[in-house]
Amino acid sequence: MAKLTQIQREQKWAEGARLVREGGRSRREIQAIIKEEYGETYHPRMYSQAYQSWRPSPKQVTPEPRPEPSPQRTSKSTTLYPRPKESRHYQTRFMWRLRDAGLGGKEAREFSKYWRKYSPPGGGRKVMVPVVLTMKDDRKAFKQAFLLEARSKGWGAEKANKVYESRIWAIYQDLEKKKSRGGMMGKFLHDPFVWKDVHGRPYLDRNGKPEKRINPWALKEATFMTLAPEDQWETPRSHWVTPQTEWKRSPAVRQFAKKELNRQKKWREGEIKRTGDPTGEHDWALSGIKFQLKEGLY
Repeated sequence: MAKLTQIQREQKWAEGARLVREGGRSRREIQAIIKEEYGETYHPRMYSQAYQSWRPSPKQVTPEPRPEPSPQRTSKSTTLYPRPKESRHYQTRFMWRLRDAGLGGKEAREFSKYWRKYSPPGGGRKVMVPVVLTMKDDRKAFKQAFLLEARSKGWGAEKANKVYESRIWAIYQDLEKKKSRGGMMGKFLHDPFVWKDVHGRPYLDRNGKPEKRINPWALKEATFMTLAPEDQWETPRSHWVTPQTEWKRSPAVRQFAKKELNRQKKWREGEIKRTGDPTGEHDWALSGIKFQLKEGLY
């Protein structure tokens, strides 16, 4: 049978749409009527389009107007209730664990450097540094006690957050008093407040004026002194240790160190010839210099 013309195809489509709108017939019956009249059926997709074209649309319901959101910050956006975040970095995850325990933003960022587990000096399974876990437990208990007080007084998230930050500030003010009194803790305690960052740039407030900020490492040192002797062990960072091996020093630094050792060697030999070295001080120092030059320890 010859193919239908464009006009015949439009008529076929219109007839099929009319039969669909009339209703009372199944798709198979409609297909049989169309095939008998035009010699071919139409694609099932066309039937679906015809059905969709006449099916009444659902009643449009006007949604009720929603109240505008309150401009007040939510509890999850405060320091007291930090918003938990997921990350593929262990240090970032540990930082948010510290935030959830009640530590402030600067404290958590600094102490998150202890995210690795280390074996204690006496051996055994690897654990977190005891001083950081102690600070985490202390602050968690401090936070829970504050929450009970805030709920009993009916404080909102904004006020609770401000009061909590002032309580943390009071902890460092107490450390500042201990440092000013002296004693064993005051002697080895870091400054609880600092005015400059690690690069020597002063901290500035919103108005551009200098301001002091807390130094979390003062809290760490104070907590470290209160631990039992078996828990007073540290894990120094790699950048805290002065490189002593050959592979950690650049060729320029090694060349300068070797030149300085040769200068000291020449001076010691001259002193031995001039004074005879009655105490043996120069001879002992010269032997150490020769050993460093021989083994390449520079």
